[in-house]
Amino acid sequence: MVEAMAKRAKTDPKAKEMSRDIRLWLDGLNRPQLAIAYLMLVLHQMGLGSLWMAGPMHAKADIEKILKIPAGMDVVTLVPVGYPAENPTKDRKPVSEVAR
Repeated sequence: MVEAMAKRAKTDPKAKEMSRDIRLWLDGLNRPQLAIAYLMLVLHQMGLGSLWMAGPMHAKADIEKILKIPAGMDVVTLVPVGYPAENPTKDRKPVSEVAR
């Protein structure tokens, strides 16, 4: 989508503006994405379970109200954290059986 918008931006001023906004938005999410990934790795190491949720944004206003998010701040994802109810174990196949 970004590539198509960039091509159209060469001739369409509105598309140029939208392309710039999309890039700013994507750039603004890169740093939080890295932080969340590392957070989840650390939580796993500590024996905690976590889930990266971007889906409940249909309830964004309710979530921001419950969490008392200040005006001017924006919730873009949620990461619920807790102790797993169970700890399943799996017998792994040797690498030689699943890869060459």
